[in-house]
Amino acid sequence: MGVYLKFFKMENKRVLVIGGTGYIGESLVKKLISSKYDLTLLVRRKYLLEKIKDFDVVIVLASLIKSINKKKYIENSIGIKNIIDVLNKNNINKIIYFSSQNVLLKNKGPYAKSKEKSEGIIKNSNIQYVIIRPNYVYGIDKNNLFYKLSFLIKYFRTVIIIGNGDNKIQPIFKDDLSEITIKLLKNFKDFKNSAINVSGNKSLSLNEIIALIEKNLRLKSLKLHLPPKLFYLFKSIIPFDIEGIDESRTIKTYFKKHNFSSLESNIKKITSLF
Repeated sequence: MGVYLKFFKMENKRVLVIGGTGYIGESLVKKLISSKYDLTLLVRRKYLLEKIKDFDVVIVLASLIKSINKKKYIENSIGIKNIIDVLNKNNINKIIYFSSQNVLLKNKGPYAKSKEKSEGIIKNSNIQYVIIRPNYVYGIDKNNLFYKLSFLIKYFRTVIIIGNGDNKIQPIFKDDLSEITIKLLKNFKDFKNSAINVSGNKSLSLNEIIALIEKNLRLKSLKLHLPPKLFYLFKSIIPFDIEGIDESRTIKTYFKKHNFSSLESNIKKITSLF
């Protein structure tokens, strides 16, 4: 059963967030509340879709991101199709959908393909949409790549690197992503029917990230570079996409005027969590 959590009534836009208790959602919800939106959350996996009524905009964060059973990723496209059907039925014509920059990879895995298919369903509907494609999202917490690498370096002095480690990512702090989402929401008509790639303002290779973590921890580690093909042998038991894992994820079109938090400072804060 789904659960509605109602915060307060304001004269601003009526916003429904589906999947607002997840990693990105917790940050976005706080920003929406501080921006005084009339906010409702629809949480838990089985949503009461028939109760999605009287909203100006629906923000969809809910998604299956990791699964050993790769066939389950079909839930992403089925879920968005059901949501679109309900929005049409209840005359709601605006949606903000969180996709992924994985859809831009040359070699796409099941998760990336499910996001690509979900985007297609939205684009082919008659709903006005803004699709947000985040780069790698992180927070000052223990649930991110930077903390996991720091843990390996601090306690094992060893890190495993898939490929040569020169592939780059353009990480975005989740509070920055939330603030940019608010901007897109406030200026929905200016971005209507577009897919927006949202990245941080700095790109680093995996090797550069490891070097930065080592500098903060004042430690050196052994780097074990393993060929991506080795992981393909075990992809049936790995709960995330192996395909494209050694490709760079960088994008030139980011919100240059946004006051991004410092990636280096944030990584330093993460390495201080031990």
